[in-house]
Amino acid sequence: MSGILPARPQQPCVPAVSCPRRGLANADSLSHSCPMRMATPQHTITPPKPAPCIIVHNGALGDFACAWPALHAIAQHHRIKRAGAPLYFYGHSERGQWLEKLGYLRCTPHVRRIIERLYAGIPTPEFARHNILWFCLHSPPSDAAPHVTPLPALTAGQDMHVTQALLHALHALGIQTDWDWRGAWRDAVGSWHGPDSRLVVLFPGAGHVMKRWAMQRFEHVACALAAEGWEPLWVMGPAERDGGMSPPVGHRVHMPQSYRELVDLLCRVRLVIGNDCGPMHLAAMSQVPTLTIFGPADHRRWAPDRKRLLRADMPCSPCTLTTRDIHCTHTTPDGIPACLDALDTGSVLQMARMQLEATAEA
Repeated sequence: MSGILPARPQQPCVPAVSCPRRGLANADSLSHSCPMRMATPQHTITPPKPAPCIIVHNGALGDFACAWPALHAIAQHHRIKRAGAPLYFYGHSERGQWLEKLGYLRCTPHVRRIIERLYAGIPTPEFARHNILWFCLHSPPSDAAPHVTPLPALTAGQDMHVTQALLHALHALGIQTDWDWRGAWRDAVGSWHGPDSRLVVLFPGAGHVMKRWAMQRFEHVACALAAEGWEPLWVMGPAERDGGMSPPVGHRVHMPQSYRELVDLLCRVRLVIGNDCGPMHLAAMSQVPTLTIFGPADHRRWAPDRKRLLRADMPCSPCTLTTRDIHCTHTTPDGIPACLDALDTGSVLQMARMQLEATAEA
C-alpha cells in the first residue's frame, strides 16, 4: 500500500559456528579475507540535563510588581522548554513565596553563593554551569556582565513602560510573553473583594522624600472623607514611623508586619490613595481601585497597572527616570517639589470621590 514501507525479504537461516579468532559468526561469513563484524552492545545515550537557571531581582517592591509579567513569562518558558531543570529566584524571600506558585525554587546556599560572588566580582567556573538572567535598571554589576543575560528595565531610545521594556527584552531572547500574568497574580498573591467596604487606605510615605505629597494635605483629604462617612485608615511602615509621620488624632493607623498582611488588607478596602510607592503597585496589581499621586518620577514608565494617577502638568516634570537620581531644584521651603506642591487637596478629593462612586457601580 502507498505510504507503507515494503517488508524486507526473509533471509534463510544459517547456522552459527564458533571461531576461535572471531568468536560467534554466521557460517557464510567465515573467511580469512573478510574481517569479522563483532556484535557490539547497544547503549542508550541519555541527553544532558538542562543547566539550572537563576533569576536575579533585587529591586524595590514597585519594581518587582512591574517585573511580574516578565517573571511569569520566564516561568512558562521554563516549564515548556526546560522541564526538569531547576528555576531559582534570587531576591527578597517573601516575594519568592509568591513566585513558588509559578514554579520557582528558593535558592540553595550553593546558588546564593554563586550570585554573591558575582556581586563581589569573584570569578568562579560555576558561572558557566548556570543560566543567569539579571533584572536591572540599565545593566548588571560590571563584574557580572560577562556571565549573565541582562534584562534592563530602562533602555536608551525606548520610551516605554518598565513592564513593556522587560517583556520586549524577553521577546528578543525568543521567549513567549503573551500569557495571562494578571490571572497568575490573582491566583498567587490576591485580588480585590472590597466593593462594599467603607475603608479608604492612605499611604503618605514613599521610598524617597521627594516623592511625598505634603502630610498636611493627606490629613485634609482624610478628614474630608471621614466627614462624608468613609473610614480613613493610615498605613505606614518603619520608614514613615522613624520619619516622624503620624495621622490626625482619632484616626486609625496600621503597620503591616509582612507583605502577606499588607495584600490581605488592600484587597478588602474600597479605595487606596497614596504617593508613587511599592504598596500602590501591589494594590493595582490586585485590581484594587487606586489613586496614585505622581511628582518627579516618570509616570509613563512607572505608573501602576491600569490605574488612575494624578500629577501636575509642569514643564519640569517628570525630571527623573529613577528614584535614586532625583535632584529636584524647584522646591518649596519645606522641600516639597513644585510638581507635587501644585496638586491641591481639592483635585485629589474630586478624583477620590469619582473613584468611590465608580466602585459603587462595580
